[in-house]
Amino acid sequence: MMMMVYLRRPYYDARGEIHNLKVNDAHRINILYTKAGFLRSGDIHPNEQCDFIFRGSVKVWTLSADGSTKTTTYGKHEFIKIPIGVPHVFEFVEDTVMAEWWEPQGFQAMFYKPYRDIVNQCMLEIDGRKIQTKNKGLVTLSPCADWTSSKMIIGATIAAVFGFMLGSTMSRG
Repeated sequence: MMMMVYLRRPYYDARGEIHNLKVNDAHRINILYTKAGFLRSGDIHPNEQCDFIFRGSVKVWTLSADGSTKTTTYGKHEFIKIPIGVPHVFEFVEDTVMAEWWEPQGFQAMFYKPYRDIVNQCMLEIDGRKIQTKNKGLVTLSPCADWTSSKMIIGATIAAVFGFMLGSTMSRG
């Protein structure tokens, strides 16, 4: 069986970048680089969300059964599993490179309004593109053409994920 891997055009904004890999139109893995001080998500999924931190650290906010928000900080080489139906926000403590995927596959997300409102409060509309404020000032958009160490880590991560998926597909049959 031949495996097809699609790498969609990366998404860039002031927070960083997201690279989306799709394998055989069935498996989706995102590789994210996010700068310290920014927020992502504010959503909920009908499946488990799995994340792995390659570099940096992130504080994950999750909604507890009693309605309070629990925060847990994860760092390099740590695995995060967010259960089905649990609203969450990622608050990036350091510049971070991470992978995210969902089990079972089939990405779906709905915004959880109380958390998404917090994420949106950090966003400003500039030239038709949403960007986030970091701390007190505006973060300017800049081209991402240079190869920084973060981009090298992202490239190596994409290659490693591709190699792992290819190896597991070939070993099955």
